[in-house]
Amino acid sequence: MDAKDSRKPQPRTGFLRPRHRDAPTATLLAEVECWRWDLAELDADLVNDPHSWVHAEESRTFILDRIAAASNELARRDGLRSRPGAPAWPAAWRDRRPDAAAIKSALPIEAYLAARGVALERAGDRLKARCPLPGHDDTNPSFTVYPNGRGWHCFGCQRGGDLFALHMHLTGDDSFLSAVDALAAEAGVSASAPLPASGPNRDRRRPTFVTFVDGQAVAR
Repeated sequence: MDAKDSRKPQPRTGFLRPRHRDAPTATLLAEVECWRWDLAELDADLVNDPHSWVHAEESRTFILDRIAAASNELARRDGLRSRPGAPAWPAAWRDRRPDAAAIKSALPIEAYLAARGVALERAGDRLKARCPLPGHDDTNPSFTVYPNGRGWHCFGCQRGGDLFALHMHLTGDDSFLSAVDALAAEAGVSASAPLPASGPNRDRRRPTFVTFVDGQAVAR
């Protein structure tokens, strides 16, 4: 084979299946929506008080990475929607924002950790513990929980986020919606009803997701 032939795309022999390939489209749309609301909340907090998040940039990067992963799969499917045999795009999906807000209110991070045997000690207005996250053998308390539901951060392994990110790190489950379902059950929060599939209140616009231009999230 000459150099010119080696540059030709080679036939595919199978699928490498990233996690999002196995998620229904409605699930991906709901996941992107929830992460975008979290991003909006973080940005609004910073506008009101630039010191409200100690590790804002790391938390923002974590959220954007999650949005990008789901959005890339949605973009792939969007390009295939007109192909024969492609599944119908979902007419509606469950809005999980009320669930997420209710869960955070009903299940503080310190209560979630205490239920898993993590000993927290007060240090000023914060709580500290040895990091419980997989892969980090913490000999000194470097895991910090911030007051007023502002999240957590480990200064040893440099991971951080909110209650849902903590659950995902501890369980190894990358699905935000799985975390919402599990924590809703733990907190005793009832799931919100799905949006109507038809009727005057249905949003008939093309569903939006996110792409990235020069590192910035842009809704499509």
